[in-house]
Amino acid sequence: MARAFAEEWEDPPDFTKPRADLAGLSLADLSAVPFEGLGRFKQAGRFPPGYSQQALSFYAPRDPGIHPVIIWTLLQATHSIAVNMYGFDDPQASAIIRIHTLNDAIAVTLSLDKSQAGGKAEKAILASFNNNLIGNSIAIGRSSRGDISHDKLLVVDGLYLITGSTNWSFGGEELQDNQLTLSRDPLSAAEARTIIDLDHDDMLKQMAAARS
Repeated sequence: MARAFAEEWEDPPDFTKPRADLAGLSLADLSAVPFEGLGRFKQAGRFPPGYSQQALSFYAPRDPGIHPVIIWTLLQATHSIAVNMYGFDDPQASAIIRIHTLNDAIAVTLSLDKSQAGGKAEKAILASFNNNLIGNSIAIGRSSRGDISHDKLLVVDGLYLITGSTNWSFGGEELQDNQLTLSRDPLSAAEARTIIDLDHDDMLKQMAAARS
């Protein structure tokens, strides 16, 4: 069984190239899939009739599309991306975030757990996120009570919210038993964004205290 994504994308990625890790879709084609059409990434190829049109759940490894759903959500960003992630070494998700960090119209906030951000893959990803550019902010730290920051949250444009147990890694998305829910609910997204911002501020203060 494969233990890594099928492709190493070029930098920047070609949006017209079909991608093995995205069910054969190009990034442009994936971005254009409507929210209601994301059932194509379920094991059955659809959600059953009557399923919620506002909250879509996926279960790894049975549902084959958790990775494309994460990429789809990142591709929808036009104003802001806020991530609070425990484990993050997905190079393809990183490639999309990196594109957004170069767009001064999109604010990018990343909050990462200190124990998970020190590995070789993680360090390489972090170094690419253009933290020096206006609109981008990266914080690495612990929970407000000094333990791990175990959230797996993504909010895009104050509308789309990803929650669940899934770390952004090949193992988390493809091998382990994990759950991921993508919702389209501004109130839920606003609540999660508040938590992300509070945790981010706490981590920034932890980093400042460590430097002093």
